[in-house]
Amino acid sequence: MAEICPFRGYTYNPSRVRFDDVVAPPYDKIADPSVYHAKSPYSIVHVNLPGPERGQEVEERYRAASELLSQWMAEGVLVREKTMAIYAYHQLYTLGGKSYTRKGMVCLLRLEKPGGRRVQFHEQTKSAPKLDRLLHLRSVRAHLGHVFLLYSDPEQKVEKALAGNVEGPPRVQATLEGGVLHRLWAVTDREAITAATHALADLPLTIADGHHRYETAWTYRSEVEEARGNIQYQGSAGFRMVTLVNTEQPALHILATHRLVLSADVPDGGEILRRFSSLFSLRRYPYQGDIDRPRVWRDFLEDLRIEGTAGPCFGILRAGDREFLLLVPLDRAKIHGAVPGGTSSARRELDVTVLHEVVLPALLGEGAGAAELDYAREPEEAAAAVSSGRVRAAFLLNPTRLSQVHKVADEGERMPPKSTDFFPKLASGIVIHKLED
Repeated sequence: MAEICPFRGYTYNPSRVRFDDVVAPPYDKIADPSVYHAKSPYSIVHVNLPGPERGQEVEERYRAASELLSQWMAEGVLVREKTMAIYAYHQLYTLGGKSYTRKGMVCLLRLEKPGGRRVQFHEQTKSAPKLDRLLHLRSVRAHLGHVFLLYSDPEQKVEKALAGNVEGPPRVQATLEGGVLHRLWAVTDREAITAATHALADLPLTIADGHHRYETAWTYRSEVEEARGNIQYQGSAGFRMVTLVNTEQPALHILATHRLVLSADVPDGGEILRRFSSLFSLRRYPYQGDIDRPRVWRDFLEDLRIEGTAGPCFGILRAGDREFLLLVPLDRAKIHGAVPGGTSSARRELDVTVLHEVVLPALLGEGAGAAELDYAREPEEAAAAVSSGRVRAAFLLNPTRLSQVHKVADEGERMPPKSTDFFPKLASGIVIHKLED
């Protein structure tokens, strides 16, 4: 049974700040922190990603960030909830010409050791980001952003429990990247809190986004427990601020994350076909110049989407080419069978697994790893990186499906990093949980 609790969160004081200037995307989605630093002296990014003016060493900067956060709390820039609350969090956005509202609930979740039954993982993590966030958490001792968790409840009990508490003006409202409107209400009604938390208590939870944050929180909790010599630690570090989202709603989108090859040479179309002739056919999309390129590009992307319904399908862009290449699946079962052994069928069937364990090793060499890759969310961003010469090539792929996320998590497996990109992202600083002990 998951232990889900309300908490007294901190939110920005609207008389002191403009929400659009202080709330921000997750720390790992910010390319240039200085852009957000310049928006306001109270931007959450000053604490989440402090600049070099706060210290030369990372730990020095994080200590300064902790002092800054405490100062904001003391000065009333951040105001603490008077009573225990959970938070209704709505995100309004447009995608593919349609408007959506994704509804979530912000609360505390008692941590369990990664690999347990209550919280399922689906994606691999890297040691460097976890170490960075652990250093940050040790100093700041606050959760500024969320772990994004999924659950399934066709009856929508949580949404019904919170419905009467989201009719008035929101506590926080901010418009961030992509025109996404973030709205947050504090729910202090005890009956609503009890109904919502009880509805979730017996449901399995799957991490959608925030694997590094969850594992870091568990490591920090273990450090605190060991330091206190208490094997039954019950303090605030034993909980993590999370946002829970019901998968039984239309506003749940996963975008693809395309792979960029930084320096390795990718073979030409003829050689690619030779190496994969038993698994894929190769379709070419030549263009003459800027006039016909947009039409060819649209056809290429549409075929990538359509052919991807039959099995793993990959678009390839090579620096210097005047054509786009499409690897079209010939035999899905044979392609999945080419994935090296020791993995479950659920993971074997992922496009991203086939790309990382079959296609890229064959084209770049077995030694080519994550250090050779960069990433892009939009196909146009990937194409621009290739055209500019910043990267040697790009591999475009279709998004991972939600059903695949659940299957991999149920098998206890994890996908390669950057396998899923849940959209939109949850905002940092919209509500903050400060550790107290």
